[in-house]
Amino acid sequence: MLLLLVAAPLLMPVIELLLHPLAWSVWIEADRIATLFTHTITLSFGTLLISLPLGIVTAVILERGNLSAHKLFALLLVFGLFIPLPLMASAWQIAFGTLGPRPWDTGLFPAILIHSIAAFPWVVLILILGLRRVEPELEEDALQVMRGIAVVWSITLRRIRPALVMATLWVLVQTSTEIVVTDLMLVRTMAEEVYTQFVTSSIGGARAMALTLPTFVIAGVIAFSVTNYHPGLLTQRTSRQLFEIPRWASFLGLLILFAIVAIPSINWLIKIRSVSTFLISVRGQFYLIFDSLLWAIVAAVIALSLAILAAWQSLESVRFRRCVVVLAVCAWVMPGPVLGIGMKSLIDLFMDVESFIFPASWIHPLTFVLYEEANPSPVVWVHVVRLFPFALALVAPVVASIPIELRESAKLDGASPLQILRHVILPPLRWFLLPVTLVLSLLVLGEVSASKLVQIPGHATFAQEFFNQMHYGVSSTLASLGVLQIIVTLGVFAFIVYVSRGFVRSPNSDPGNGL
Repeated sequence: MLLLLVAAPLLMPVIELLLHPLAWSVWIEADRIATLFTHTITLSFGTLLISLPLGIVTAVILERGNLSAHKLFALLLVFGLFIPLPLMASAWQIAFGTLGPRPWDTGLFPAILIHSIAAFPWVVLILILGLRRVEPELEEDALQVMRGIAVVWSITLRRIRPALVMATLWVLVQTSTEIVVTDLMLVRTMAEEVYTQFVTSSIGGARAMALTLPTFVIAGVIAFSVTNYHPGLLTQRTSRQLFEIPRWASFLGLLILFAIVAIPSINWLIKIRSVSTFLISVRGQFYLIFDSLLWAIVAAVIALSLAILAAWQSLESVRFRRCVVVLAVCAWVMPGPVLGIGMKSLIDLFMDVESFIFPASWIHPLTFVLYEEANPSPVVWVHVVRLFPFALALVAPVVASIPIELRESAKLDGASPLQILRHVILPPLRWFLLPVTLVLSLLVLGEVSASKLVQIPGHATFAQEFFNQMHYGVSSTLASLGVLQIIVTLGVFAFIVYVSRGFVRSPNSDPGNGL
């Protein structure tokens, strides 16, 4: 099942490249490719230079300082993870537009700023997870001879180098493979060139893969090596105070963070101007967004189920565990358009095989479900692939923390694999399955780059409708759709916080019992 649902769409672009070696000729246009590559590098590293230092400072303050309103800071940061990128890009374009023409309305500079704002919460999250793995005795011993800030600089930051590498890789991968912001800001990058090659050539899938394969392999090797070096990143839960933070600094930081999260909503509300305008604009969109949310939840459930099974089987075989890690890393670093191309090629292959096996007069179920009938099946499939790495990262540490004695005892008692799954593997996971499912569904609710290539006409997603409206300018309709999505996202997020209250544990709780 894992091979069919996750590995097959990832392999199809590579297979197309092997079947069409002429696709490598895409690199002949060296001057144009060099320009696109320069734009991509500038965008990625510009985003990194802003988001990583700010993320380091914020993470250290949250984990090692006596920050006032700590929980409010955390809630705002976590909510920032779930604001869809198209929504954020359009909202900040409104804000930049009020500052005047270039360099604020379009171009690399605003694109870097938007990507930095989007990456900031993720950088903080990754670094906090790294900080919670630092050995407390090292910091406590160092505090005897130096001040708290010196301890952070000399000891703490050195111990979180794997997390720093992961945060760096996260920013570079997410920025270089995304097309929503660059499309809106009129910045040509390698990710957009992938889509261009696909629609302008008969072997567009192979040419797209040839264009991205070098960076894809480099990112995959780095991510795989970091994962191997720093396993179980999510398992530790320790937080310590090393220095004092003035109340004015806490208030200022809270104000800035609130502005970053609230500006999208405020800009949309200003653009709408009245409740009646909002209601008229979203009259036909309520069904669409809740339909998209429903199918995002279905994709999250499937991805989470695959992740649980993969994490469980990884306990039994080191070779299988390495294969799962490679698969998850590939699913993470593969650009959205390339994944969409691979999924489309796989669907075409299924239809060709079905046409070869069954006579034309017979019903072709795969063709009906994946191509002809207006339904969300291809989009859900794409979302499953996109969510699998995140689901695995959340599930694997908890599954790995299950004592080996329990599994061995169940085997000796003659328990079947299904019984082991039900009575040994699932009980430690039950407490967070619902919130994690909702978290994953919110992560994919705004996905566009891959799903738009396989979306069946007649069944659009809310994210695709929003993306289409973005190209007609920032109208009251677009603003109303943005506010509607913020309301739904905020509602789901509030429900996640509510159902998770009973599962919040103290910082010194057993690391094997939670994330």
